[in-house]
Amino acid sequence: MKKKKAHSRVRQSNGPPKAGSAAEWRGTEPVRTEWTWGDPPIDHCEVRGDEIVAWTDDSQGGIGTGCTLEEFASGRMNTVSLPSNVRREVTALVAKLLTVPKGQRAARLFSAQKLFAQQERASKRTDAAVPSPPPAPRAVLSREQLSVAARVALRAGDWRAVIQSTEIILGQTPKDTEALLAHGIAKGATGDLAAAREALTSVLEIDPRQHDAWYSLGMVHLRQGRFERAVACYRAALRIDPDNHPSFFQCGAALEAADRGEEALAAYREAVRTSPNPGRHWGYRGMDFTKEAEAAIARLSSTNRHGKGLPP
Repeated sequence: MKKKKAHSRVRQSNGPPKAGSAAEWRGTEPVRTEWTWGDPPIDHCEVRGDEIVAWTDDSQGGIGTGCTLEEFASGRMNTVSLPSNVRREVTALVAKLLTVPKGQRAARLFSAQKLFAQQERASKRTDAAVPSPPPAPRAVLSREQLSVAARVALRAGDWRAVIQSTEIILGQTPKDTEALLAHGIAKGATGDLAAAREALTSVLEIDPRQHDAWYSLGMVHLRQGRFERAVACYRAALRIDPDNHPSFFQCGAALEAADRGEEALAAYREAVRTSPNPGRHWGYRGMDFTKEAEAAIARLSSTNRHGKGLPP
């Protein structure tokens, strides 16, 4: 009796593994299920339980396409429009889902997607916990460069930059009158009147004829309500620079605040006489208190605080 030959022929597979086979995907590892790309990022692709959808947002509200997992695996969906990295990941995910019975695919996919989201959050926390590298060392500026920087910042009204530059200069040369003056002006502008008074007084101890320091010190006293001291500072500035328009105006303001109306009126008139821009030329950018002085003259000429008219 002849023995039958054993069949060694391997059965050819015509498709993906049957659902429920030993290679069934369990969805226990993190998997991305959504992709976005483009500049701007308006192209999207998403793998759902039993289908794949791809769409593009546009001004008309978006256009898209879709297919089942089986159609994608058989090449019925045009994947040319997908970037190569997205196409590889989608293909790999579809192969895993096709090993799962249809009724269970959505749940497996949800589990894997949830793990992926957790992994992303943990990665962001790790990145945030990593300390940033120390900033690159700042270039060391020379004293002249610092002085130029302070002057530019002073003209621009960048008080913080003025203070930073002058602090470095004064740390090297404490009696630098230019730096002391700029430092005092910036401190006064930021409301640190005690530091401003200290810096400006230091300038005058070194150079009593620095009229800008007298003027700025007068501004500090005026803001502190020390009107008589402010008047003394402005008059000291005017003895050095007799046609100093801002000093005349501020002196008038201090005299008016001290109830010395007639003297204030005279100071305001001098401010008008020394106007830096008498023709009111458009584009003048210097300190000009002419309009304010004229308004003060009109006010004081009509009445003083007691209702009595002042001499015209």
